Amino acid sequence: GIEPLPGVIPVLRQLAERTDEASCGLVTGNVEGVARKKMKAMGIWDTGALSSPSTEQLQKRKWAGTESIGFLGGFGSDFCSGDIDEPSRNYLDRAEQIAIAARRCQSMIDGKTLKRVVHVGDAPADVLAAQACAKMGMCGEGIEVSIIGVATGKFSAAELKELAGEPEPGLWEPIILEEGIADPGFLQACGL
Repeated sequence: GIEPLPGVIPVLRQLAERTDEASCGLVTGNVEGVARKKMKAMGIWDTGALSSPSTEQLQKRKWAGTESIGFLGGFGSDFCSGDIDEPSRNYLDRAEQIAIAARRCQSMIDGKTLKRVVHVGDAPADVLAAQACAKMGMCGEGIEVSIIGVATGKFSAAELKELAGEPEPGLWEPIILEEGIADPGFLQACGL
């Protein structure tokens, strides 16, 4: 079976208590129906941290057997270039999925403006995707994009930090955490 990484469930429970301060969604190359099933199987859905799906998501394809467990996000079923021979597409497709999730989030926060998108990831493609989103303005004008790179074992904090490069205040704010989501500074890194 699949299990969440250490610290994920407790942190998501804390986020569930702060839904007035932040929206929480998922970005993945999985199709939305598969992502829903995985989040339910791992107990992530049950934390209450994931924001409701956008109207756009609700009006799109129905995912049989998962109607009651929808949540905000950007998925492989929303965007996939299909260009598997081009190495940069791995992170550029993910960047498109981040932008889709950000657009959906903005559509749901009536009377408020989305100011910051925080992407959490443990792989080089996550860092490069968030960086592309920031530098290409894919999430919208004036929206800061951050990566919280979590060193989960496959890639070291040093590797993620090197890829992230230097911050550009107000545009690109990379943060790399040695202890992953279990790091005591995780919520602070999210701006909470």
